[in-house]
Amino acid sequence: MKSNQLNNTVMIHTLESNSFALLDLPVSQHRNNNSNNNYTNPSGMNKMYNNFRSSKLVVAFLMAIACSLFGFQQANAQFSVSGGSSLAATYTSLTNAGGLFAALNATSQAGNTIIVTVTGNSTAELGTNALTGAAGMWTSLTIQPSGGAARTISGAATAGSPLINFNGADNVTINGLNTGGNALTISNTTVSTTSGTSTFKFIADAVSNTITNCTIISNFTATVASTNGGGVWFSTGTTTGNDNNTISNCNLTTTNAATVGFTKAIAGAGSTTTAAIENSGISITNNNIYDFFIPGGGSAGIYLGTGNQGWTITNNRFYQTATKTQTATGTSTAIFISNTGNTAGGYTITGNTIGYTNGSLRTGTMTYNTATAVAPSFTGINFTQSSTGANSTISQNHISNIAFTNTSTTATGAFIGIVNASTSSTQTITINQDTIQNINLGPITTAACYGINAGGAAVMNITNNYIYNITRTTAGAGTWYSINCTTAVGVGSVISGNTIDSIYGSSASYTGGLYGIYCSGGTYSRYTNNTINRFRHAGTSGTIYQMYLGSSPVSGSMFIDNNKIGNFYGAGTQIIYGIYKGGSGTVNDTMSNNKLFNVNIVGAGTVYGLYNGSGTIVTKMYNDTVTNISTAGTTLSSFYLTSGNIDCYNNIVSNISNTGAIGTPYGINIIGGTTVKVYNNNISS
Repeated sequence: MKSNQLNNTVMIHTLESNSFALLDLPVSQHRNNNSNNNYTNPSGMNKMYNNFRSSKLVVAFLMAIACSLFGFQQANAQFSVSGGSSLAATYTSLTNAGGLFAALNATSQAGNTIIVTVTGNSTAELGTNALTGAAGMWTSLTIQPSGGAARTISGAATAGSPLINFNGADNVTINGLNTGGNALTISNTTVSTTSGTSTFKFIADAVSNTITNCTIISNFTATVASTNGGGVWFSTGTTTGNDNNTISNCNLTTTNAATVGFTKAIAGAGSTTTAAIENSGISITNNNIYDFFIPGGGSAGIYLGTGNQGWTITNNRFYQTATKTQTATGTSTAIFISNTGNTAGGYTITGNTIGYTNGSLRTGTMTYNTATAVAPSFTGINFTQSSTGANSTISQNHISNIAFTNTSTTATGAFIGIVNASTSSTQTITINQDTIQNINLGPITTAACYGINAGGAAVMNITNNYIYNITRTTAGAGTWYSINCTTAVGVGSVISGNTIDSIYGSSASYTGGLYGIYCSGGTYSRYTNNTINRFRHAGTSGTIYQMYLGSSPVSGSMFIDNNKIGNFYGAGTQIIYGIYKGGSGTVNDTMSNNKLFNVNIVGAGTVYGLYNGSGTIVTKMYNDTVTNISTAGTTLSSFYLTSGNIDCYNNIVSNISNTGAIGTPYGINIIGGTTVKVYNNNISS
């Protein structure tokens, strides 16, 4: 027998490598050699065999093509879909042409509960297609990772555009899970200052959406108030606004923290034609927002401009993972709300942590630095709402471990813990149980700095706040205000239950003031149960006001009672006031049951314990105590009465002394007044 080998080449697809291999298939063709034991293959059989062989090759080729297409789809299909109508089982992108968003927009999904699982990374998203649901909105649409691995959805959207755009889309949840190894990062890699650049955008009444348990990367670098954009941007509405959306349990940061930085991890810039169209009911809760910073300008973690009201910002953490260096004038602000339009108000800002290098663990010190004459400025919460807006609350926020460093001796800059820049009309604003502590003002020499700068409201309540361990370490005349009130407030406003402790001007060349509660233009109806303790001024001169009440309430009485003020030290010629009352109500005022103790100026300074300086109505001063007061200067007055009608009785003055060569300490020093009554007081040296 003689055998010939026909080498037929068939293309075989290899699924593992998504490539093709060549395989030689030998075929024996038998021919007659005149042997009795050999089989003779007739020509008809040869023809049949050759046809069969050709059919096998065609089938193998078609199978190879099918396997190739199937394998390509499986290797690149990153989004698996269930529960939709007229949708493919898998897609290779969310936003690109032919991607999932385009398919969802094209066919009605009304009534559907759609689940999209992210099975691999999609790193070439362009943001081409928004999600609209225009053909018919689903009941719910959930996008979440699977497979027990970290997944990434990223791409370089055109500058001025979002990567993921919810254009009227409702009831969407993107859940990164963060369980069982599953995690999800969504990143717009475009670095830009162009208005509109964002990772997420909500527009045209996109409502009831949630982004949770994700890492959201933004590289938007415009200064804070100049243009729109950011990590998550709530834009304009059409009828109702982009309402009732939630961003929760996410990390919002940048990939450029060490270079150009980013700003506005979350931003709101809505419509203002009516109050109804503003973005409202939005919840920002339990997120880590970090490394928000622009070296050459202002930045913010959250920035809300016009067209937003009724937001809840709660239990978030704002921090910097490394020292930030300022190269031009600008203020970094954790939460910045600036909206006086329509009836904007109704904000709830509670439980946020601002400071540290790790806000979750509350470790390290958030540090701002510059080697030039431009010092950095920082504000924890900057708040402005409409004077006719709904009531707002700033409560239980924790601003701590913030420091400023600078090698320049001509630095400017400032620090504010909480500022309310609103004006008064009908609203109530409450600043309650906030903590501002461990702040080193470093090189800030001339600028005023504030713990709480209260602003205005129809009723303003500043209650139970804790301000502790504030230090000015350099020379200069910059003043520290623990609680500052300069704007008119309405009847019933109170400052009560606050603790201000350990306020230091530690430089021997410091000449600025250290103030506890300072009200020069917005006097409240009641100041009660405040504790002001341990002020230390190491400079040559300056003024310490524990309580300065320089103006009058709009009507009614002013009550100053049950405050504890003590342990003050001055190293030079400081002037120290315990309680300074310069304004008065329209009916009788009361200063009672206050305690001033342990005040010492080692230089030729001046001490006024309880000072009544103006008013034509009756001020009653009773059951107050002033004890352990000394100065080397010439003036020490436990009670100092200069004007008005005064009833001063049942007070205690003890252990007051002038340690200098001249000067007389006064228990009650009557300088002036219309009708002054002093009786039943106990005064001893």
